[in-house]
Amino acid sequence: MRFLLLWTSLILTLCVTQHLQATEINRFQYGLNELLIPASERCKILPEEPNLAAALVACEEAANQGNPEAQFLLGELYLIGQVIPQDYNKAKHWFEQASTNGHAKAQYQLAFMYYRGEGMKQDYTQAYIMMKMAAVNGYTEAIDVSDEIGSLMDRDQRALAFYTLSKIFQDYAQHLKQSVPSRLDLQTKPQGSNHNNIIEAKPQD
Repeated sequence: MRFLLLWTSLILTLCVTQHLQATEINRFQYGLNELLIPASERCKILPEEPNLAAALVACEEAANQGNPEAQFLLGELYLIGQVIPQDYNKAKHWFEQASTNGHAKAQYQLAFMYYRGEGMKQDYTQAYIMMKMAAVNGYTEAIDVSDEIGSLMDRDQRALAFYTLSKIFQDYAQHLKQSVPSRLDLQTKPQGSNHNNIIEAKPQD
């Protein structure tokens, strides 16, 4: 059995090596070996990338498949504009996609876009909401920044932000309540189908 596993591993390694040699791609040309490259690496593209078009296609494929890290990194590419032309609309789009998947740093960057008015109307309320969401999702740098943004908001803006955040958390709590059975339900409901298969022993005459 051990010999069989070693032989299988050797054949797989040879096949992968031959495939890479046949396609003549380097570590940045992900179009044909994206299964070998994690999504977090597909969008780390340098300006001197020799095959920029193929790398961007692979990055967008990962982002379109719902990978939040690829979505965030693609958003950064469009926001910074060093590798590809700067495009605030596309940056906002990909940061929003990653944000809906709970990516804290994407929420942080999106908050700054609202704060600075990059490609959109400046909006302290939305910036504050997104910064608070980033903090809740574990991006600690967002905590102090959200307080700074909050100090710039007027009373109506703060009221709207607090209302929106409370609604978000209420909806999330309701979602958890509907999707996760309560402890009482687990204690009172029969376990699996065994409940229906119990046959009481009757005394014999």
